[in-house]
Amino acid sequence: MRGDSKLGCLIWLGVFVVVLYAGYKFGSAQWAFFSLREELYGLAKSAARERTLDQGVYQNEIIRRAEKIGIHLNPENIKITETEDDVTLEVSWIAEIAFPGYSFFKTYGVTASYKKGF
Repeated sequence: MRGDSKLGCLIWLGVFVVVLYAGYKFGSAQWAFFSLREELYGLAKSAARERTLDQGVYQNEIIRRAEKIGIHLNPENIKITETEDDVTLEVSWIAEIAFPGYSFFKTYGVTASYKKGF
C-alpha cells in the first residue's frame, strides 16, 4: 500500500543514525586530539629556540590553546622537560564522550619534542 513503510527499513535507518551519531562524537574527540598535537609541535619548536625556558609561561600557553580547542587541562597534566639538546612537551587528559544515558572515557596523550638549534 502506498505510504506504508516496512519495519525492517525503519530499523536499518535507526541503526544508521545511531552509528552516524557515535561516529560524530568519537570523531570530534579525535579532531581535538590532532589539533592539540599540532599546537604542541609548534610550541615545542618555539620553546627550543628560547635561551631560558620559562615553564610557567609555556604551561599557561598550552592550557590556553587546549581550552580554545575544547580540551580542559590541569597543570598536573602537563610535563615540560628541557635537556641540553631538546625540549619535550608531554600532555595527557581524559576525554568524556557523552551519549544519552552513557558516558565513554578515553585517555589521550601527546608528546612533542624539538631539537635545540634547528
